[in-house]
This record gives sequence, C-alpha cells and structure tokens, in this order.
Amino acid sequence: MDDQMHAKSLLAASPVGERQMHMKNIFIKHDRFDDAWSFIRRAHYPVVGGAHDFGRIFVLAGESRAGKTSVAMRYMQSHPPTETDGGMLYPAVYVNVPIDGLRALLEFIAEALGIKYSLRINNHALLSLILNALRDQRVQLLFFDELNTVVNADNRRALSYTLTLLRKLLDHAHLNIVCIGLEETYDLLAGDPQLTGRGGLPYQIVRPYSWDNAEERKLFRLLCHQFDKQLPFEQMSGLQDAWFAERLFYSSRGGVIGRLRDFIYSAGCIALNEESHAISGQHFAQAYEFIKARNTEFNPWVHDMANAPTPGVGNLELKGKSPREVFSKTKRAA
Repeated sequence: MDDQMHAKSLLAASPVGERQMHMKNIFIKHDRFDDAWSFIRRAHYPVVGGAHDFGRIFVLAGESRAGKTSVAMRYMQSHPPTETDGGMLYPAVYVNVPIDGLRALLEFIAEALGIKYSLRINNHALLSLILNALRDQRVQLLFFDELNTVVNADNRRALSYTLTLLRKLLDHAHLNIVCIGLEETYDLLAGDPQLTGRGGLPYQIVRPYSWDNAEERKLFRLLCHQFDKQLPFEQMSGLQDAWFAERLFYSSRGGVIGRLRDFIYSAGCIALNEESHAISGQHFAQAYEFIKARNTEFNPWVHDMANAPTPGVGNLELKGKSPREVFSKTKRAA
C-alpha cells in the first residue's frame, strides 16, 4: 500500500497538464478485456505455439464503447510489422471501416496495407492490388472495425457487396478475419450461409457489467478500484465503495467501460481545477450535470438511487436547488 500511495504522490506532483493526460490515457486490463483478447488470440492461433489459422471469419460484437476497438488495437500493436529483405511483413492489420461508400472501403484497406494507387484505378484492379499485398505482406489477421457502418439491413447493396468482399479475402489470402461491430452485425453475417460455411462464424459478445448479480458487482467494484489506483491524486477517492460504485455504474449507462473512463476523466478534470486531493462525489455530481438527458432533473450523485429512472430518461424535482447545494446536504452512505 505504501508503494501505491508513493506512486500516486509522484503523479500528483506532476505538472497539471501531465496529470490531465495521464487520466485521459488510463488503461485498465479488466476481465472483459481479457476475454476479448483470448478470443482474438484463438482466432489468430487456435493452438498455443502452433501455426496461424486461415480461411475463417470471426465476430467481436457488443454495444458502443464496450471496449472492442481498444482490445483489437492493442492486439495488433502486440504483433508489430517486421522488415525483411523482401519488404515489410504485417502479421495483423487494422481497418476502420468508412461510412462513405463501397469504393472507400477498398481504399481504406489499401491504405492500411500501405498500397500506393491511382485514383483512376477501377475497383477490380484495386482489389487485385489488395489481394496481392495481403499475400506478399503475409498478413495473418485482418480486423474490420465498425463494420456495422456498411453491414446493415437498410442498405442491401452495401451488405451484399461487403459479404462478397469478405469471402474473396478469405479465399484468396492466407488469413483469418475478425469483424468488429454492434451485436446486429453478427446477425447479418450469420444470415449468409457462404460465410458461416467458412468456420462456423465463431463470435464473442463484449457485454457491460450487471449490478443485479453479486459477482458482477464485485468485478465492477474491482474495476473502479483499479481506476482509483491510477488516478493522479494524492489520496484514494474510494471508488470501489458501494456508494460510489453504484453511482458510477449508473453514470456509465450500466457499466460500459468507455463511458466509465470518460466520466471519471470529466470529474477528474473538475477536481484538478479545484486543486483537490482526490475526486469527490461533488465533482462527480457536477460532471453528471453535463451528460444527463435533457428535461431530466435526477442526478445519482445528489438524489436517492431508489428514485433513479432508467439512465437518460425520467425526471425528479430539485425544487430549484443546485447539485452543489443538494450534495452538501446528502448524507454519504456507509
């Protein structure tokens, strides 16, 4: 504990800009991250110490800000490119799917592979360049993130084109594909028997935490504690305490990791501005005022959680008092 508090004291003594960016870049290796990482690793190497797999497509799905992109990016960074006499080899390549058309999708893949091409080149020729680069660079794992921007039921033409493209990439390159998107992305891919025929379409759903389950509450409180330990303040805020954790769970729309990190950062910035020794409930109360739904008065940091509506909806009368006034009169639960 002494080492932990010493590390926090050193962080707290850093220039305020460094403390701010430290909060912005906090990374917690939580259990959802571990599960997603293991799923990607199995998609890459199904046998520990064996050869990389190929010819199969996988889906990593979940709601927005659940942490899907973070794990994919970190996995790719853990398999950096290597330079050989024949050129650069890329074991894992990440493509952030564009929203502006099918041609743009090919161009984004080409750019991720470092392909130089003329804007006058047609789609068929550009696809040929991509397939050649995938083979020449010995790409083993290809990530398509935000696939739901093109794979959706509202645009059947884009859906058909993307499914065909995925099949061609699998058939003509020695690799596996991991598609990342919302849960409905899996449903649309699963509706294509030609894709499911290429490995059965294994999937992993990255789910937020649950407050109704004792084990899930324990995991979420542990996650809050991990954040607390990395915050650049002299003192611990006690984020793992039941009172704090329940409100952090509510404020993050049900334990969504990306929302939780953003909310703690916002409250932390307020605490930095006030030169506080820790983030307090009052700081969280102020931060929540900036994100709560319009026409909503309820603030979990100033009101009884027994009156909590579904996050983002509902109303509670504050009788003209500010969150600071209400919080100062709210007795903190043990």
